[in-house]
Amino acid sequence: SAGAGLSAALDTSTPLDPVEEFTSMLYAISSTIGFEAQAEDTMIKLDGFIANGLPLLDALGQMLDELFGSTPEAAAATVNVRHLPVPGVTAINRADMLITIDDGTEKKIPVFVACTEEQAQVIDAVMSVYVRRGRLPEPGEVLFCTSQTSIEELMLLLRRFVRAARYGRGDFIFCVADLHVLSYTQQCTLVEKLRATMNEFSTDDAATLLLVSGRPQQVALNQLSSQKVDLPPLHEKELRVACDHAFQSHIGTTECVASTINGGGKSHHILRHTAACQARGDPVLYARIPLRESSSPTTLVELLSQARTRTAAGSGSGFALHIHMDISHIIPASANTMLFELLLVGLLRDPSSCRMYHRAKADVFRLEIPNSPGNKTARALRFCSLLPTTILDVTADVLDLTRPVFTDA
Repeated sequence: SAGAGLSAALDTSTPLDPVEEFTSMLYAISSTIGFEAQAEDTMIKLDGFIANGLPLLDALGQMLDELFGSTPEAAAATVNVRHLPVPGVTAINRADMLITIDDGTEKKIPVFVACTEEQAQVIDAVMSVYVRRGRLPEPGEVLFCTSQTSIEELMLLLRRFVRAARYGRGDFIFCVADLHVLSYTQQCTLVEKLRATMNEFSTDDAATLLLVSGRPQQVALNQLSSQKVDLPPLHEKELRVACDHAFQSHIGTTECVASTINGGGKSHHILRHTAACQARGDPVLYARIPLRESSSPTTLVELLSQARTRTAAGSGSGFALHIHMDISHIIPASANTMLFELLLVGLLRDPSSCRMYHRAKADVFRLEIPNSPGNKTARALRFCSLLPTTILDVTADVLDLTRPVFTDA
């Protein structure tokens, strides 16, 4: 069956719920789908296509056409974005530089390259692109490069970009971020594939493509120097306002918890919130997810999926998770991008297995920020500085000697 095939294709270290996995994959196409109730029926229909001799990829294509539309008009009707407040007229760096002006002298291509002043500003610059447009990025719209990024992943994004208008996504901004992480060979291949893709499909149905590097003198920047634009990020205050609105309206409660000293009660604060919710009778369970130097999208997707599977098996699908992300003093290089994708985009993908974890709006994420000499870890967690944050200060007035009592997933 399709469910059995899906389970076999993914990592089986955790028993998978095929319907849950299938629904998460649908969220990779759209962040605002309303197909959860139809997921099981959709998989039964998919099994019927396969049983009637239709090849698996053809069956999946036909099913996706039924869900998302097979014509530009039908596809456009299913595209919904998560809106954000547009920065005010006094906002610094409010102007949108990703504009193609046809002056009639030559055909302009909707491709831009930019370089930030610091590597840490790449996330700010990328987020600013979408905040200026009054929306959150969609899953599949942004690819943050890592040492494990493959040419196949880059090619998939290029194909989405060049045929976007055919599927109602002509106004999307497809972004390759952290371009500097790619090797010399990968950057050369990316530029070559970009030119070949535009020659094959033209740019008539293309959206906009943006390449963002955190370092200058990259070969891809040099080869596309005629497309370079200055892309300074919005001020932190504007980005925080956007994040606050996103969490309240679209994504769900998210909070960073820090303290002025070690042992200042960060874990106690997080556990107390869960205990209070359960004492009120709220259907929530606690799950602790560590973020260590060795953490990767693979391990995070596995741990988060395990917590959701335990919750569904033990308490039912109506229970939400209170997730305590316990961040260590030493974090992986990709920590900021993983948190951006998980917490703000709402979908974290394991590139090694294509397994995905979709963040449910009912789930609460609280991140414990470690104390370190000179606050080095907190400063390295650049994305967390944009999130709602509670800073605990230990005084006699706020001491809580009650041990939280709660149930975990």
